[in-house]
Amino acid sequence: MNYQKVTLTFPAENLSGIAERLSLSGFSSYELEDYSDLCSESSRRFYDYIDEELLRRQSEDPKIRYYFEATPQGNEELAQLVALLREPGFESVRCIIEEKDDSEWRDRWKEYFKPFAVGKRLFVYPPWEENVRIPEGRTGLVMDPSAAFGSGTHATTALCMECAEDYLVKDACVLDLGCGSGILALSALKLGAGRADCADVEESAVRVTLENARLNGILPGRLRAKCADVTRGALFGLPYDLIFANLVSSLLIELADEFPKHLKPSGVLIASGILAQRKDETQKALESAGLKTIDERFREEWYTLVLKRNR
Repeated sequence: MNYQKVTLTFPAENLSGIAERLSLSGFSSYELEDYSDLCSESSRRFYDYIDEELLRRQSEDPKIRYYFEATPQGNEELAQLVALLREPGFESVRCIIEEKDDSEWRDRWKEYFKPFAVGKRLFVYPPWEENVRIPEGRTGLVMDPSAAFGSGTHATTALCMECAEDYLVKDACVLDLGCGSGILALSALKLGAGRADCADVEESAVRVTLENARLNGILPGRLRAKCADVTRGALFGLPYDLIFANLVSSLLIELADEFPKHLKPSGVLIASGILAQRKDETQKALESAGLKTIDERFREEWYTLVLKRNR
């Protein structure tokens, strides 16, 4: 498919005003590249470490990108944007328009996602892989991560799935916070959970999770997914037998007091996404909130903690 890629570059101090005016004019769906606030307090909530290359880019001017299909409608929308940029107030904006064709690279990443085993019981494979043979004794899990995080190959995700094998009880009620592709909730259902609730701040993750549930033949009554900020309190109003929280340390610490409220008396929290250097402070926060560590696992540079209610 041919499309037009439009890149708008302008001084950082003009970002909020330009973005607001573009949105009010109907151009609200855009891709923003802005490194100026990487070290701000709000950014630190979601990232435990920041690559040095990104830090070096803090001085770069922000960029807003739009993509228009090479169709009559897309060409008309592009013309409207170009006309808008000629109006007063956009003098500081530099505009570059490039014609692109995504036919060669859009699915190239699929070449690297091959079937693989996780733990003792699960076998993950993509829907486009033909003639998949599921090893004897394993349960197949079809996953299309698409634009969402979570194919099962990352250490944090794999550790969560392995812990679920050991701590999930039959017919359990499960919560997956920051569900991404839904792989953890779906793994739990495949391993014998009764139902699963999923939440993520990204709408695309919710769509991908529901599609993966369909690919695995999971009935709608067994899985719910909603777009929600996990830091905003109760999501579904249920106590759970098991909660997956594959997040980052800053969010795990922020949510520490909330986890016991949503666990059944015998419930288990599987907390992951913990870098080795932040393991102690994260574990301390969770235990101070009334949880007791019953297991911990380490792979590459990541820890996963398994905790139960202590009171």
